Amino acid sequence: MSYTQEVKIGLLALPMKRACCKKMWLMGLLSGAVEEGNAVRLRFHTMDVASAVRDLLMTFCKGEMVFCEKQVGKNHYVDLLLAGPTFTEPLHAYEDGMLEEFCPPACPNCLNHFMIGAFLACGTVNAPDESSHLEFRVSI
Repeated sequence: MSYTQEVKIGLLALPMKRACCKKMWLMGLLSGAVEEGNAVRLRFHTMDVASAVRDLLMTFCKGEMVFCEKQVGKNHYVDLLLAGPTFTEPLHAYEDGMLEEFCPPACPNCLNHFMIGAFLACGTVNAPDESSHLEFRVSI
């Protein structure tokens, strides 16, 4: 398991108590999403992270969630397909530049949870013993 995957598993263990933080976490997560028909696709490198994200989403979101494993060249991916307005409406808010109106931060922890969600969806980080590098690759 890569260092990035270890960090992501650790971040998934952090508690989210407030509904506003959960919504911001979802918004951050959707920063790495791509719309496919009536669904939203999140791509992960391991089933561990994909299933942990799905399990957490199931605690506060309604909608269909399906895994789809893909091999693209040498790379193995796990796609999590999310169907329903809980996922498509926030993604459209991103596309329309209406994120802050759709989901304003309501407490001091909201922005932290947004960044955690974004990192889970599209972030990588080097191990501390290597040169420092943190990267977010967004689709929108």
